[in-house]
Amino acid sequence: EDITRMNHLILIFTCAALVISLLGLTAMSIYFIAQRKRDIAVRKVFGSDSRSEMLRLMKFSSASLAVSLLIGLPLMYIGIQQIDKIVTYESSFPWWVPVAAFLIVALISLSSVWLISRKAVRENPVLNLKTE
Repeated sequence: EDITRMNHLILIFTCAALVISLLGLTAMSIYFIAQRKRDIAVRKVFGSDSRSEMLRLMKFSSASLAVSLLIGLPLMYIGIQQIDKIVTYESSFPWWVPVAAFLIVALISLSSVWLISRKAVRENPVLNLKTE
């Protein structure tokens, strides 16, 4: 019974951490695209199309996700090793958990960047340049 209670507690905290990180990723995407609106407007005035601007933003987000994966995997491994030293918890750690977590975060992050950037690249570039 203790193991099922521990598993339930771990699941709750994992879901809470995932939701908080996804909210942070979405806020970061909104901020990043808001900072890039002027650059997008200037490139569109000089002939760039919306598709290439979307690809540019998606490429940057994909690179950020790749860097976060390279940083996060060793930290996850070290964290699991440290927790195993502290807590006497008998459980096998399935290999698919970090893969599923990364895929969920990547899917939601890239889809939020895509939705936000779609709105940004469809705006009239003159309106963005007029305020600066």
